Amino acid sequence: MTTLVSIPSRATTARTVNPTIGFPPTLPDRRQAEWALTTLKERLIRTMLPMGMDEEQTRFLRLAAGEAEALAWLTPFPHLFLPVLLEEKLSAAKQYVTRQRSARILKHQFSGIAG
Repeated sequence: MTTLVSIPSRATTARTVNPTIGFPPTLPDRRQAEWALTTLKERLIRTMLPMGMDEEQTRFLRLAAGEAEALAWLTPFPHLFLPVLLEEKLSAAKQYVTRQRSARILKHQFSGIAG
């Protein structure tokens, strides 16, 4: 009598391995990781953003934070990369908002001269 033995493939064993060594986390682990990364992002945003910003500034900075979070997920250790990516994205977004405001002010000033 012959007995068939099931040998686990690499694809089936990868799901049971700890996600910190590079394998994709299982679904519950992924939800916990998403929650933890989003919580970290919100905490970092509160510490990095000045109080009393207008709606336009807040919108651009939130978009930049979302981009930083998405980029962090592409790395092997998103929690380690998020703070640096967030700092870079927020800095670029602040510069963008400042340039746009300056351009609007200049446009308004020139339209007053021409009219």
